[in-house]
Amino acid sequence: MKLFKNMPNMRKVPQNPLLFMWEALYGARMWAFISMTLAFGLQLMKVYVPVFFSRMIDYFTQITPSELSWSKIAQFLAAIFIAYISQSIFRMLRELWEENNVRNFMDAKIKMFAVNYLAGHSENYFSSQKTGQLSQKVVNCADKSVRAHALISRLYSNLFLALVNLYFIGSVSLWFLLLVIIFGTLLTTASYKTSLKLRELNKKVDNMYDDFHGALADSISNALNIKAGGSENFEISFISRFFNKCAQGRLAVFDQFQNISRIQQTIICLFEICVMLLMVKLWYQGQISIGDVTLVLILMNKVMSVFSILLGNIFELNTTLGSLQAAMSPFIIKHEIVDMPKAKPLKIKGGAIEFKNVKFGYENKKVFNNLSFKIKAGEKVGIVGASGSGKSTLINLLQRAYDIQSGEILIDGQNIASVKLDSLHKAIALIPQDTSLFHRSISQNISYGRLRAKQSEIKQAAKKAYADEFISELPKDYQTKVGEKGVKLSGGQRQRVAIARAILKNSPILILDEATSALDSEAEKYIQKAMENLMHNKTVIAIAHRLSTLKKMDIIVVMDKGKIVEQGKMEDLLQSGGKFQHLWEIQNKF
Repeated sequence: MKLFKNMPNMRKVPQNPLLFMWEALYGARMWAFISMTLAFGLQLMKVYVPVFFSRMIDYFTQITPSELSWSKIAQFLAAIFIAYISQSIFRMLRELWEENNVRNFMDAKIKMFAVNYLAGHSENYFSSQKTGQLSQKVVNCADKSVRAHALISRLYSNLFLALVNLYFIGSVSLWFLLLVIIFGTLLTTASYKTSLKLRELNKKVDNMYDDFHGALADSISNALNIKAGGSENFEISFISRFFNKCAQGRLAVFDQFQNISRIQQTIICLFEICVMLLMVKLWYQGQISIGDVTLVLILMNKVMSVFSILLGNIFELNTTLGSLQAAMSPFIIKHEIVDMPKAKPLKIKGGAIEFKNVKFGYENKKVFNNLSFKIKAGEKVGIVGASGSGKSTLINLLQRAYDIQSGEILIDGQNIASVKLDSLHKAIALIPQDTSLFHRSISQNISYGRLRAKQSEIKQAAKKAYADEFISELPKDYQTKVGEKGVKLSGGQRQRVAIARAILKNSPILILDEATSALDSEAEKYIQKAMENLMHNKTVIAIAHRLSTLKKMDIIVVMDKGKIVEQGKMEDLLQSGGKFQHLWEIQNKF
């Protein structure tokens, strides 16, 4: 069985937790059916043991000691022995089958699905989420699905056991069966409403825990800021508020469990009294034998025990489904940015870019209104402007991090809204202002530009990025792990690793988003040399506050409040007396 042969559809995720689990079992449903069959066999063997005992007791009451047949006793004992051995075999086979072929499959499949689906969310979605919260939901989604499946299996298994027990009880006297039905109905009715309350309550509590994990992860990732501000006590108090809410929620769940438990125990106690009275009456009237009394006592006790277990299963299933529904929230939200039905791969000819009457805004804030400009293939364009002028929005739209309200964004004449997203992303390399690396080796971080690159190609890219020298001085050179987000490297070193990645990726379009703004002069010198290697034969869009870094750009585009107010060569703009000259004079003044 191939573990990931049939993944659930990434665009159509069932919102109902039970349907979600059913979808997750696709590819292992036959194994789940076999596991259930083994569970039924186990429960059947459990019932046969008291049946054989009751028949043996009836045999003893019907004979004198001199009439005892040892062969008959041997048959009874053999039957009981076979039933016990069968129980062990069914239990062992079921546990092995369930663990190896169902639970592991389901756990791995849901986690892989969750990671894949999260990756499809837009930048807008991730900007409003906490990393710790999302990672916890991925784990919970798999764990709660596996737990819910186990509870459903147990529910059907125990229901089957209850029905078999009722069959044998009814074979003794229908009065016992009627008694079970009456008290069973009372027990189920009394528990139903509490079960639904528990489901909703547990869903709320799990959302509280998600908030707690998100706040905790946020606090841990900002540990240096906490120490620098001497805010340890405040942070402990802040996190404690989240945990206190979780604790109060769990206490509310526990109280609900205690309430229904008291009701259950009262009903079961009354049931046992009624059973004893009925049993004495029927035996006194000669309607049942001593063996029947023994069988009824054992099976009645089992039935009520099974009823309690069934109700416990239902309660736990409802709370688990509530938790699963809370964990599913990131995976039932539709992706904002998706491929169009007939999307085709982007075909790059030279890397020409055109914004054509583009309108875009964030909620109630308008950014662009009929923005239009062209960048020729292989042209290097610098974008400048004050904060909030639309520079970052422009490059986000080019990568289709957001969809525009109207107009077109074209690459080599192809509307980026009608091409496949993965082909668009492969065609563009981005070096941001604050480079974030994976907590993996330097080699793995560089090869993220081209995952199947050879080590020699990775090293060559690092040399072109002027990164090979500092990498060679690290304890394990290219196999050195860089820490979370690359914290073990300096800002300049992280940038050079990012440039090496972009060199290896070799995309025809390059975006530089304030790539040198936070670096010291020494680091900037290396970065500028690396940039020259990187920009060769590429269409480049470079955003910069430090205007001096744009001297090698072919064209400078000046933006203000979402509009292009100037564009041209740097030397011409410096003589124009316009916005660019004004910005240049301010920077050189200081």
